[in-house]
Amino acid sequence: MHITQNETERNVLIFDLGGGTFDVTIVKIKSPKFDVKATGGEDFNNNLVEYFISKFKEKHDEDISENKRALNRLRVACEGAKRKLSSTKQAKVQIDALQGGYDFRSNISREEFENLNSNLFKRVLDTVKNTLSESGLKKENIDDDVLVGGLTRIPKIREMLEKYFDKIKLKRTINPDEAGAYGPATYAFSLGSDKDPALKEFALEDVTPLSIGIENKNGRMAFAIPRNTKIPTKACDARVTVEDTQTIMTLEIYEGERTLAKDNHFLGKFTISGIPPAPKGKVITLLEIDSCGILYVKAIEEITGNSSEITIARDKGRPSETEIQQIVKEAEKDKKKDQELKQRSEAMNDLDHFAYSLIEKNDQKLLTRPQRESMMNKLTEIFQWLDMDRKEPLEMSQVQAKKKELEILVE
Repeated sequence: MHITQNETERNVLIFDLGGGTFDVTIVKIKSPKFDVKATGGEDFNNNLVEYFISKFKEKHDEDISENKRALNRLRVACEGAKRKLSSTKQAKVQIDALQGGYDFRSNISREEFENLNSNLFKRVLDTVKNTLSESGLKKENIDDDVLVGGLTRIPKIREMLEKYFDKIKLKRTINPDEAGAYGPATYAFSLGSDKDPALKEFALEDVTPLSIGIENKNGRMAFAIPRNTKIPTKACDARVTVEDTQTIMTLEIYEGERTLAKDNHFLGKFTISGIPPAPKGKVITLLEIDSCGILYVKAIEEITGNSSEITIARDKGRPSETEIQQIVKEAEKDKKKDQELKQRSEAMNDLDHFAYSLIEKNDQKLLTRPQRESMMNKLTEIFQWLDMDRKEPLEMSQVQAKKKELEILVE
């Protein structure tokens, strides 16, 4: 694939399937910019090894699952068999003295290999679909499909992709074993060289692999920078103190996709002090991710201008690619539960804000003293009810009923 200065923009799907991991990335190319639209992926487990473990046990009544040396030897033999099945319909696995003095001899057909991994092939295609969805593109919008990684030689993988992307032809001119190294090498060369005019203005625009957010007072994640946001980027988050007359606020930063902050990956925390002791003081939080992926978070108190900040490097305690994939997979698994939790949490926040708005309203001066006392008693009751420690989460109907009680008071 060659992009010229005059060529219109193209959407390229990079399909990277190696021995242990699977990643799908969609890149919009408009020379000289490479704009990453979305990424996704998950582990590709080695079912072939498990298959031969059971075969060996069945034949010799020997279990090698706890024998690291035997497993390593079997894994090497399986890698060879997988490569062979890419070009032939049958492969042999032969290992001398695998365990207990027994030699291991077995065959596997391409059809058997595909049946063993049928669930994984389906998950591979699901990941392609999810990544397309996150990018905001449809399969008809993809212009090129580039295969990276040795396992993309598996005929079933290519057949599956060709069937799904029925309007485009897979790019097979790139060596899948070299493609993963070629891109970073080209980018590095462009940063340090001005000899090649074709690479002089080469630019790669990356995205955030996970959402970035700050923990709210109810433990919920307040998402400030969504997953797959193009970097560099900036975001602003306004928040109020948890309690009246509060002069110090601690901000905890997380990344992840779960509704509760504690279920996400903790990045760091810092404190801002000198907040004027007033009802619900406001603090503005600024978040910035630079082109190197370094996260800067700064909190500024609105009245005094007091500020505090924290810097979080991309490689300092951040999740690996495999961990990121696991985080995204877990978020998808618990999506329904998190959605219910989010709705309940939003209802509680709405009740809290409504209650505070009644305190701040000037028209309370028009109320009689008994009316004001009745309202303040009800508001105190509501705030205490919201702050109660509970073993079981509140039902939406309970929160809505409490808000109705307040609404009746001001009708």
